[in-house]
Amino acid sequence: MMPPIHLLTAVLMLSMASFSNADDWMTTADCERSCKCKWIQGKKGADCKSAGFSTVPRGLSKELLLLDMYDNRIPHLPSDAFKSTGLVNLQWLSLKESNISDIHEDAFRGLGILIELDLSWNKIQTLHPGTFRDLVKVRNIYLAHNSLMKLESGLFTNLMYLQNVDVSDCQLSHISEKTFVNTTTLSTLKLERNRLTKISLSTVQHLDKLRSLELSSNAWRCDCDLRPLMEWTLQRSLYTKPTACLDPPRLLNRHWDDLQPEEFACSPVIVFPSPGTVIEVNSDFFPLFRYCDRSEL
Repeated sequence: MMPPIHLLTAVLMLSMASFSNADDWMTTADCERSCKCKWIQGKKGADCKSAGFSTVPRGLSKELLLLDMYDNRIPHLPSDAFKSTGLVNLQWLSLKESNISDIHEDAFRGLGILIELDLSWNKIQTLHPGTFRDLVKVRNIYLAHNSLMKLESGLFTNLMYLQNVDVSDCQLSHISEKTFVNTTTLSTLKLERNRLTKISLSTVQHLDKLRSLELSSNAWRCDCDLRPLMEWTLQRSLYTKPTACLDPPRLLNRHWDDLQPEEFACSPVIVFPSPGTVIEVNSDFFPLFRYCDRSEL
């Protein structure tokens, strides 16, 4: 039986940090000159941190399982960025803080056994719906500290092993209702410190394995549109302080769990009949307009 993924991740991270104590496994011909290629817990790994790469290196062994590309200068990941270099056996890949701003939707094609992908601290503004579709074994995807403004429909689809997604500290203002489809094992979703005003309950309601949902420090508009999500997070014990309202002004900085559901209300609107409307009634009085809550519309 495989160890819990958080233990596996910890082992990999500690292993990558111990390059200097490992024995070389590659000859100069098998390893990029700017990288350090080592055995790590019985796996072939390459430390290519801060090496000045502008593309994925082509001189690495096709048997490589662990690749650390932290702190490089790779503005664009083209189609088949790793498949074209023969790196299809990767299990762990870090592209953290590598100045990435654009990722082709087929950039990760061929990485069918990748377990962890770290794209945090880059300049990514958009992710195409099919960006991760080939990562059928992936468990952890880290996207924190990017410039993402929305998560598209189908971005995380049919990733049956996906457990942890971190999209904190971005600029998110919208998450599609179908962003997470067939991600039945998702247990941790981090969305804190973004610009979200609301999330439809249908976006997350089907995530039965969800155990941690971080929503604090967003621009939540606490009205009738947000009420279903608020009630669901409290019922599922997923609410975490200090998730609070930004709008309306009367609820500014109020924590969700300190409010009554009816306080998540929408301003009433007046519905007028269109010109020429004929209304037949069997009573002496019938108003031609009425006040209603926006949730009725």
